[in-house]
This record gives sequence, C-alpha cells and structure tokens, in this order.
Amino acid sequence: MHLQHIRENKEVKKKMLEMSRQAAREAHVKVDASLKNQEIIDLRVSYDGTWQKRGHTSNLGLEIIIDVLSGLVLDFEVLSKYCQNCVVAGRDMGANSAEFHIWQKGHAD
Repeated sequence: MHLQHIRENKEVKKKMLEMSRQAAREAHVKVDASLKNQEIIDLRVSYDGTWQKRGHTSNLGLEIIIDVLSGLVLDFEVLSKYCQNCVVAGRDMGANSAEFHIWQKGHAD
C-alpha cells in the first residue's frame, strides 16, 4: 500500500494496527499467561524512522514502533512536508494573507 494513501486513510491505519496489536498481545500471553487479564502490558519495542530520500530534500518519511517479541508493527506514522490543501489554500487566499494564516492554523490542528 502506498505511503501517501495510508497517511490519508486513517481507518485503514486504525484497522491494520488493531489487528497487529491484538496478534502481539496474543504472542505475549502465549509466553506469559499471567498477562491475559491485564489491560496494559509492558513490552520491549524497537523504534526506527526513515525518509524517502537522503539529505533535506525528501517530502515523505516514516517512523515505526515494532514489538521485539513478535516482530509486529505496533504503531507507525507517515510524515510529509507537503500538503496539497495548503498549496491550494495559499494560492487561493494568498500565502501571506491573515485569512490564510488563520485557515492554516486550524488545518494543522
């Protein structure tokens, strides 16, 4: 699945992570049955991040948290320095206008 599509489709991301987190939980319970009734369990994780290109020219990046025991992705975030909505709004409202800055602040939240 393309990174931009995942970034824009929050429901796809939510479903993917629900399935992955449930499978990771099951793997931990299989190793230690006392974890079965605990709502929150301690995990060892690995974190990594990368950008599409080296240097400061990349517009897309990805950061990932992986469960060490199961090797499953528990969370990820696709990062982008480019937003088509911001480009269009800046063009239509004027990138230096007060209207655009008010819109952009609400858009970033």
